[in-house]
Parts: sequence; C-alpha cells; structure tokens
Amino acid sequence: RAHPEIRERASRKWKERNRERYLDQKRHNRVRRIYGLSREEYAALIAAGCAICGTTEAKLCIDHDHSTGAVRAALCHPCNSALGLLGEDPDRLRAAIEYLCSHE
Repeated sequence: RAHPEIRERASRKWKERNRERYLDQKRHNRVRRIYGLSREEYAALIAAGCAICGTTEAKLCIDHDHSTGAVRAALCHPCNSALGLLGEDPDRLRAAIEYLCSHE
C-alpha cells in the first residue's frame, strides 16, 4: 500500500506474461457481472454456436431480452445485428421473410 507504483508495475508485468489467462478472466468477470452466467453456462452457449444460422466459426455474443435481461442464446454478429435492426419485432421479421420469399 505504501508503494502503489511497484504494485502497478508488477501487475502490468503479470498481465503481459499471462495475457491469455488475464483476458479469459476479464471476459469471465464481465459475463458473470452482466449476464449472471458461470464459466460452464457460457461455454455451453458458445459451444452450441449461433442459435439462428448455426455457425461456430465466428465470434459469438450473448443474446438477451432487453426488457427482462434474461439470456436467450449465443448469436453471431450478423444475426444479432439483424434482430436489433428489426427492433426484435416478430411481425417485422415475418414481414421480412415474406418479402424475401416473394422475390425468389
């Protein structure tokens, strides 16, 4: 406590030497704080792939209900963006599907 600069320097060195472990812990802390998911729950969501297109290749994000905060599934960025841009409105999604089908 008397020498915070020494502690900060040691912490910075540890983070540099243990970059993957540090980033993994940082990610886990964020997922636990925001979504309340354990490491195992998060790993299961990611392993399942995107709930819409099924990809496991892309970086996946946690989809959640914005009104309740309840976690739904993992989605890839394009699928997550599509839902967001359509306002997560099932009627708009159905209309978009009908539109695409009518122009095949």
